[in-house]
Amino acid sequence: MVDNAGPPYLTQPDAHCVRVTPRRHRRRRNYPAYTVLKGRIVGVFTCPWDDLKDYVLGVPHANYKGYDSVAQAQAAYMIGYGLGVVETVDGADGGDDRSNAPTSIVSNDPTEEEIYEALERASSTFLGPEWVVVFRGVRPGVYPSWNFVSSIVSGVSTAVYEKFSTRREAEIRWRAAVQAEQVTTLLRGVSYVRRV
Repeated sequence: MVDNAGPPYLTQPDAHCVRVTPRRHRRRRNYPAYTVLKGRIVGVFTCPWDDLKDYVLGVPHANYKGYDSVAQAQAAYMIGYGLGVVETVDGADGGDDRSNAPTSIVSNDPTEEEIYEALERASSTFLGPEWVVVFRGVRPGVYPSWNFVSSIVSGVSTAVYEKFSTRREAEIRWRAAVQAEQVTTLLRGVSYVRRV
């Protein structure tokens, strides 16, 4: 005879037990540099994450990322600035006390020369292999990383985007969408949901 009763601490025959102890949260890795494109402060920072997080977390659709080198972080900021996605906002509590805020190591309004120099110093692959095409959004187009797309599609009704593993694939799909008239510029704060 097979005993299907299970362990004595379970109340039903053939019951299963699952551990419900919460998993420990992994500690966020500290990077040498962080780029903040949307937050209570923006720029490139070389401070520890704990000094920076209060100016980023709690901001709706905050856009930030840690990088393995200062050159990569500077290049990412310059690309974001060039794309027009850099945005300083007040915190969720409406507070704007930035008196103890870390200081950015780049100008918030860089010159063309500063942008060029930062891009020259960075590795050509620092953004990773992923490319993103925005078909419907605030600024449709081909972008070299999700970091630059998140703020132009997040919170935008019916935004459409697609990720590609190479720039070539992304550009081919973009040209096909333009030719098929599938590209639409959307406005923030407008609902494009159609009720039937």
